[in-house]
Amino acid sequence: MVETLKAFRQSGALLLALELTDESVSLLDYRFPKEVITGQQEVILIPGAETDGVPSEILGLCHGSVHLPMYGNNTSMNVAVAVGAAVYLLLGQL
Repeated sequence: MVETLKAFRQSGALLLALELTDESVSLLDYRFPKEVITGQQEVILIPGAETDGVPSEILGLCHGSVHLPMYGNNTSMNVAVAVGAAVYLLLGQL
């Protein structure tokens, strides 16, 4: 998987981790670069595993990370639900 992501990155794709990190941006605030909006750049969204998240080696390949804002004590949700919500919010920009 790492080699595949490296190849996507080298071809110009935007690698975006769906992972809560110290630098991640809320999906309510995140904005795609204009190259994505105009169709000149593809996006690879990389969700984290439900228990372990996105491995650090893969996070290091990503251009950035985004997260779904959550309130209360819980900071994770089912990965399928998270991906669905993230894709919905991201597609709204296109």
